[in-house]
Amino acid sequence: MARAGSTWWNLTGGKPSGWPSTWPGPEISCWWRGRGTRRTRLSVRRGLSLTTGLCSGNTGLERSPWIRGSLSLFDGLVEDSVGLPSLDGKALRVTLDSREVGPGSLFIGVKGEKRDGSDFALEALERGADGVVVSPSRWEEVREAALASGKAALLAGDTTKFLGDLSARKGEREGLLKVGITGSAGKTTVKEMTYAVLSVSRKGYRSPGNFNNLIGLPLTLLSLNDDDQFLVAEMGTNVPGEIERLTEILRPSVGLITNVGPAHLEGLGDVEAVAREKGKLFEGVGEEGTVVVNADDERVLKLGEAAPGRKIFFGEKGRDVSGRLVSMKEDGMTVSLRYGGEEVEVHLPVAGVQYFAALLAAAGVAFSIGLPAEDVVRGASSFQPPEGRFRVEELDNGVVLVDDSYNANPLSFRKGFETLSLLFPGKPKVLVMGDMLELGEFSPRAHEEVGEEAASLSPEFAVVTGEMAAFFAKGLRRGGVPEESIVQVSTAEDAARAVLDKSGPGSVVYVKASRRVGLDKVCSALREKAFQGRSGE
Repeated sequence: MARAGSTWWNLTGGKPSGWPSTWPGPEISCWWRGRGTRRTRLSVRRGLSLTTGLCSGNTGLERSPWIRGSLSLFDGLVEDSVGLPSLDGKALRVTLDSREVGPGSLFIGVKGEKRDGSDFALEALERGADGVVVSPSRWEEVREAALASGKAALLAGDTTKFLGDLSARKGEREGLLKVGITGSAGKTTVKEMTYAVLSVSRKGYRSPGNFNNLIGLPLTLLSLNDDDQFLVAEMGTNVPGEIERLTEILRPSVGLITNVGPAHLEGLGDVEAVAREKGKLFEGVGEEGTVVVNADDERVLKLGEAAPGRKIFFGEKGRDVSGRLVSMKEDGMTVSLRYGGEEVEVHLPVAGVQYFAALLAAAGVAFSIGLPAEDVVRGASSFQPPEGRFRVEELDNGVVLVDDSYNANPLSFRKGFETLSLLFPGKPKVLVMGDMLELGEFSPRAHEEVGEEAASLSPEFAVVTGEMAAFFAKGLRRGGVPEESIVQVSTAEDAARAVLDKSGPGSVVYVKASRRVGLDKVCSALREKAFQGRSGE
C-alpha cells in the first residue's frame, strides 16, 4: 500500500488508475516488510517497482545530470578535442558509468580510487555515447576511435577537475540562488530543512543523499533544470583544500556552517584545522554574498565575524534569528521563533535538539533572502527527517527504535544523548554504539569520552562494536555502567543478535555509528522482529 497526499493506493496490480502524474513523482508513504512506514518519492517516469504489499523508489539521483552542448561550453576546459561540432545544441546526459551510456550521453572518465574511468571510454563509444572525456593516458586510441565513428572526444588533463569546472558553468545562471552548507555535524538535516522552507514559494533542488564531495556536488549542479530557482548544496571534506575547491565549483551566494567539532581528524589534524577548512566556505562567498552564522558555536562565530560580505546570525544567541523550545514529544516539537522583529510559533513533526538547531539555521537562510516568517512555519511543518538521522519509530512490538545509524562523531553523539534524555526520561534504554571513523590519533580518547557521556543516560544495556569497542566499554564503566550491562561484539550482525535478546516492549533502543560500520542492520533486524511478531498474531 502507498499513500499519496491523503489517498491510499493499492499498488499490487501496478500503477493504479488516477495515480498522480506530477514529476518528479509524488511524495508518498510506503510500507516495507519489517520496516514500517516511510516517506519517499516515486518517479512515474522511471516506473514503480512493485510486489505484493511492498513498494520501492529510486534512491540514487532523483534527476539525470545533463548539459546542453555548445562550441563555447568547453573553451578552456580541454587540451584537445575532435568532433566537437557534433555536440553543438544537444542536450547531453552526463554519466561517469560506461554501463549507463547510450545515445545522447556524454561520458566523463573520472579516475577513482581503484579504476580509471578513461579505461572505459572505448566501451562508452561502442555503446553509443555522443562524446567522451578522457585523460592523457587513453587519448590517442580514443581520439582515433572517435574520428572513425564520427563522435566527439575531449582531452582533459584532470577529468575530475573538468567535471567540476563543467558543472560550475552550468550553475552560472542569473537569478539562481545557491546555498552552500558545511559543518562537522548536521549538514544533511540542515540541507533538508532549508530545502523544505525554500520550497514553499520557489522551485528548486538540493543535493540528493550525501552527494557532497568533488564528484557528488558537480553531479548535483549538472542535475539542475532550467526553471529551478534555487539549489541547496551540501559540502563535505576530509582533507585540506576540499571545501575551497567545492566553493569554487558551487560559487554560492549564501554560505552556512552548521558547527565545528572533532570530525575527520585523521585527514585534517585537529579541531582548529577543521575550523580553518570549514571557514573556506565563508571566505569563498566573498563580499557580494551572505554568510549565515551559528552564533551558538564559538568557532563558527569567529569565522563569521572575520568573513567578508553581509552577515546573518542565528541560534539561541542569534541577533537576527533565534528560538526557544516550547515543548518536545516523541512525535514532534513546538518552537517559539524570533524572526527579525517578528515572533511566530513553529510546529515540527520531528523531535530532537538537532532538529531545533536545523530549524534555526534554515530560518537564518530564509531571513537572509527576505522570505516571510510564514514560509518558515509552513516549510518546517512538512519536514521529514533523512534516513538514519534520529528517526523515532514505535515498532509494533512496543519497542521504540531511535535510528541514528547513518553517521557519527563525538558532536553528533552528544546531541543524540541530549535528545534521548529529554524525550525519554525514566524509560529503559538500550544503547547500540559503533565506531566513529576518521578520528586519527584522537580516536581512543574520543570513544572513551563518548562512552562516559553515554553512561549519564543510565542505560539498562549497552552493546558496543567495532575496533574501538573496548574504549566505548571503558568509558561506560568509568561512568558507572555495570560490567554485566555492557556487551562487546565484533560485527554489526553480532550487535543485532545481542539487541534482539535484550530489548522488549517499552525499551528505547538507540543505534548510532559511522555509516561504514553498518549498524542499519541492527535497525532492520528490530523492524523484522516486530513484523514477524505481528504476522504471527
